[in-house]
Amino acid sequence: MTSTVLVWFRRDLRLTDNPAWHAACASGARIVPVFIEEPWRRERSVWTPDLPALGPRREQFIAEGVFALQEALGGLLVRKGRPAEVLAVLAKEYGAERVYCTAGHAPYEVQDESEVAAQLALEVHEGGTLLHPEDLPFDIVDLPQVFSSFRRKVEKRWTVRPVAEARTAMVDVPKEAAVVQAGAVDARLAFPVHGSFQAAQTRLHHYLDGTRALSTYKETRNGLLGSDYSSKFSPWLASGALGPRETYAAIRSYEGRHGANDSTYWLIFELLWRDYFAFVARQFGRRLYAGSGLRGVKPAPKWNSRAQRAFASWCAGETGQDFVDACMHELAATGFLSNRGRQVAASYLVHDLGVDWRAGAAWFEHHLIDHDPASNAGNWLYIAGRGNDPRPVRRFNPEGQAERYDPDGTYRRAWA
Repeated sequence: MTSTVLVWFRRDLRLTDNPAWHAACASGARIVPVFIEEPWRRERSVWTPDLPALGPRREQFIAEGVFALQEALGGLLVRKGRPAEVLAVLAKEYGAERVYCTAGHAPYEVQDESEVAAQLALEVHEGGTLLHPEDLPFDIVDLPQVFSSFRRKVEKRWTVRPVAEARTAMVDVPKEAAVVQAGAVDARLAFPVHGSFQAAQTRLHHYLDGTRALSTYKETRNGLLGSDYSSKFSPWLASGALGPRETYAAIRSYEGRHGANDSTYWLIFELLWRDYFAFVARQFGRRLYAGSGLRGVKPAPKWNSRAQRAFASWCAGETGQDFVDACMHELAATGFLSNRGRQVAASYLVHDLGVDWRAGAAWFEHHLIDHDPASNAGNWLYIAGRGNDPRPVRRFNPEGQAERYDPDGTYRRAWA
């Protein structure tokens, strides 16, 4: 008699480059795939009491990814609730002996795994980072405090595991996913995105072989308007519709066809930054959200009426600083903001307005389609000088940034 296992899809909405799915298929068991919506994660925070953590644009994007995965599998259970409770019920209902999943890195993701493992046989596979933690030249607890040290050490012993190809398996469950009704799209949005893994592949091929824009990425990555100044892979990497090792393999393949240069390396460099923040999250756990920072070097700013007013003006794009305000208007209207825009807006909130970095991180979490819990917190800590940065203060002068990156005001006029 064939045994049954559950595959718990999380932020890994794909079949290629998915070691957890691959391992479940290799087991020869009947597979019951499940995606769990977690409505309790939509609880409101002290920083954004009127907004849930999961905003409508990311919710729609994830739902599109779930629907595409369901179609590819031929069936997928979609449930709501705490993972440990949902999976325990399904294991009993289907007689499942084991649960497979991709490892998370944010504190709440790790907690979910612990709660599930306390009740069920859980097999966790690393598939969310470019580098497997076991292949690092140090233990996570000894992770270098500065990214440059991390990069130099891992590049001396460079190991990227091969991509696990998509596999098929026995799936006999109903189609239960429902796509959230799409909302209005701002006409100024240069790059509308769809959450499916197919759309991720389309973008990957477009940016690499379709335009060869990868070959000039380092020169154009600080752009503010348009679709091809940067890769725009981040929404799919965040939801898991695109795998980091799959992305790396595509870049290396591109280099083989069109040549390697600083730009092709720089996109790999960005994947390493993403890895670094994931490992930082694993290393520090809940300290990732400490107002005083990862090492408690500074007390958290006071959350008083002045800070609340300053935060409200920043969220609304009504600070009076035209570059920052344009960034906040774009974010609210589209769920997207360039890397340069994020740095300037974050710096202004923390260093010019004196607001707790966690308030800005919560605002970004709600709005960004490409929100990644480890990268979002890591970048905010970095800007605030409370994370993995050798500089005590990393302030971006908004006037100087506007003069350099938007000299004719095109971006500010577009999002005034």
